[in-house]
Amino acid sequence: MSIQVQIALGKLFDQSARPDPYPLLATLRESSPCVMPAVQTVVVGRYADTSKVLRDRTVSSLRPDSPSFFSLDPPEHTRLRGLTAKAFPPRVVDALEPRIRQITHDLLSEVADADDFDLPQHIGYQVTGRIICELFGLPHSDVEVFRDWTRLLTHHIDPQMFPDPEFNAAVAKARSDFEDYFRPFIEERRKRPGEDMVSRLVHVRDGDNRLGEQELLDTCVLLAVAAHENPVGLIGNTFLALLRHPDQLAQVQRDPSLAGAAVEETLRYDSPAQLTGRTATRPIELNGTVIPAGFSVLLLLAAANRDSVAFPDADRFDLHRGANNHLAYAAGPHFCMGADLARLEARVVIEVLAERLAEPHLVPGSLEYKPNVSIRGPLHLRVAGTIK
Repeated sequence: MSIQVQIALGKLFDQSARPDPYPLLATLRESSPCVMPAVQTVVVGRYADTSKVLRDRTVSSLRPDSPSFFSLDPPEHTRLRGLTAKAFPPRVVDALEPRIRQITHDLLSEVADADDFDLPQHIGYQVTGRIICELFGLPHSDVEVFRDWTRLLTHHIDPQMFPDPEFNAAVAKARSDFEDYFRPFIEERRKRPGEDMVSRLVHVRDGDNRLGEQELLDTCVLLAVAAHENPVGLIGNTFLALLRHPDQLAQVQRDPSLAGAAVEETLRYDSPAQLTGRTATRPIELNGTVIPAGFSVLLLLAAANRDSVAFPDADRFDLHRGANNHLAYAAGPHFCMGADLARLEARVVIEVLAERLAEPHLVPGSLEYKPNVSIRGPLHLRVAGTIK
C-alpha cells in the first residue's frame, strides 16, 4: 500500500496535478493513515484522523527551516502567539471592511473599459497588498516590492521532494530582504509609534514579556506573507467555483449577502491551505494504525475537507451547506490567526463582484495555477463581463 501512496504523492507534487488534485487526494485519503517506514512518514487524509492530530497538543509543529512562531511548539509558540494576538485583535480586522470595499470598487472601476481582467493580479493581489500596507503603515507602492518575496516564502512551505540548493538560496535571500525592508519601519515606530500593526507589535507587552528584535522581524514577515497569498487564493478559488456553478453564482448575484456562505463552502471545497505537517513526539493511534514516535505526519487538509463521512456528497459545491467545521485553517493550538482577515477580504470582494459584474465568464485558456502544493489558488484567471 505504501508504494501506491508514494506514487500518488509523487503525482500530487507534479505540476500537472495543479488544475485538479482532488482525485489524487481521494486516493490518498482512502489509503490513510498510511505508514511509510522507509521515509519515516505517515500520510493522513481522513477528516477524523486529521482533526485528532491537529488538536493533539503533544504533536510537534517544529520546522528547523522556518523561524515563524507558526512552526514552534509551546511554550514559545504560546508566548509569541499571545503577544501577536494582543497586537492584532478582532476589532482591527473588523475596522478594515470599509477600506476593503472601497479598494475593490476602485480597482474594478479601473478595468471597467477593458475586455477582461485578471482576477488574482488586478484585484486579489492589489486588495490584499494595499490592506497589508495600510495595516502595517507602509507605502502603497511597496506592494510591488514584496510580492515576489511572499511568493517565494509561500512556495517554501511545500515539502521538498528533492533538494534544491538554488531555490533554498533564493528563499533565504527573500527572507533576508524582507527583514531588511522592515528594519527601518520598526526603528521608526520605536521612536514615533502610531496606530499601525508595526507599532503595536513593537510596543505590545504581557507583563514583562515582549517581542525581541528577531521575533519582531519574524512576526512582521510571517503576517505579511500570510495576509498576501492565502486570501488571494481564497478569492480566486471562490469566484472560480461560482463561475463553474452558474446557478449558485446567480443566487449570489441576486443576493450578495450569500457571498460569505460561498467563501465558507470554498474553504471546505477548494481550500487555499491544502496540507500541513506535524511530527509525532509519542506513539499515536489512528483508527487501528500506530504512528511511531519521531515520524513525520503529512496532514492532507484538502482531502479531509472532502471526506464524505464528515461532509455528505463532499465533492459537490453547495453554498447552502453551512459546514463551518472544515479544517481549512487547521485546528487546535495552531489554528490560523489570519482566518478572519482572509474571510473578510474574500467575502467583500465576492460581494462587490456580484453587485457590479454582469454576465461574468472565464476567458478560455486563461486559468493558470500557482506552482505551490500547500497553498492553492489561481495565479492567473481572466474574467470577462460587463462592469456596472
